[in-house]
Amino acid sequence: MEKNPKNSKITVVLKTYKGHKLSYNEDGTVQNQNQLVKIEYNTNEWRAVMNNLALSGFAKVEVVKAFYLDENETEIKDLSIYEEEVEKHYK
Repeated sequence: MEKNPKNSKITVVLKTYKGHKLSYNEDGTVQNQNQLVKIEYNTNEWRAVMNNLALSGFAKVEVVKAFYLDENETEIKDLSIYEEEVEKHYK
């Protein structure tokens, strides 16, 4: 994990796909309605979302990006810690 500038808080952006399973068109593009959700990492809101992912009615949830809430919104390159947590709670 990259060095946290000035102990900044972290925001994680999730992409959620609605439905019970993914639907694709002829060229392989996902057709499900989707939206981006920004959540501050390691907060009560984050824990509540993670604890309810399996019951949420999403066909798929993926981590799009993460960044520090510093003046530059420095992007975090290694998303594996967040992807693992989402996968653990979504299964």
